[in-house]
Amino acid sequence: MTGLALAGMVAVEVGSLVGVGAGAMGAGTVLTHALGRERRFGWSLMAKGVRNPSRWRVPLPIADPKAGTLRRAAGPALASGPLLQAPFTGRACVAYEVAVLFDHPSDAWPPTWVLREMRSCAFEVDGREVGADRATLGAPVAAVERPVMNEDQKRRFLRERGLFLADGSFDLYEAIVAPDAYCEVLWPLAPEGAPPFVVAATGPVGRHPYRG
Repeated sequence: MTGLALAGMVAVEVGSLVGVGAGAMGAGTVLTHALGRERRFGWSLMAKGVRNPSRWRVPLPIADPKAGTLRRAAGPALASGPLLQAPFTGRACVAYEVAVLFDHPSDAWPPTWVLREMRSCAFEVDGREVGADRATLGAPVAAVERPVMNEDQKRRFLRERGLFLADGSFDLYEAIVAPDAYCEVLWPLAPEGAPPFVVAATGPVGRHPYRG
């Protein structure tokens, strides 16, 4: 209505325009607040992908999303170095990704990702080696409702990464590649030296005649 009135197509008093604008802004704020606060909707929507975290530690260079796949390997992930321990659940793993979702308790903004961190030990899949901290996980992260760390350990973990519990609410997410888990490793075409993606497979994966 405001746009039409300004174009001279609808006759509306200035006071009405202000009312419409204020109403739209108010409705937008209420909607944003509702989406940010409804955990079953807002949090599950955010957890579909960790995007634009303010702090991150991932292997570089980042793969070009438009690039194809140079080669693939499929099979169990066999550790060739000491296994890692996932920070939030304590599970032994070949690789993990942890992420932290932050929400301030008294604002109307939706939650935001403040941390994304990936680690991996040296491992091989189908005879192809992946160096330590040279894998990008392609698995979605899942919420960790009961982390193995106590509040002091959680506070220390966050503080070491420039995050402070007093600032608001932090929700923890995690994904792992378990030892000997079947997975597929994909090396991207570009840029040169980009780390491979590791994606889960539902079961044993046989050789494919067209796989590199």
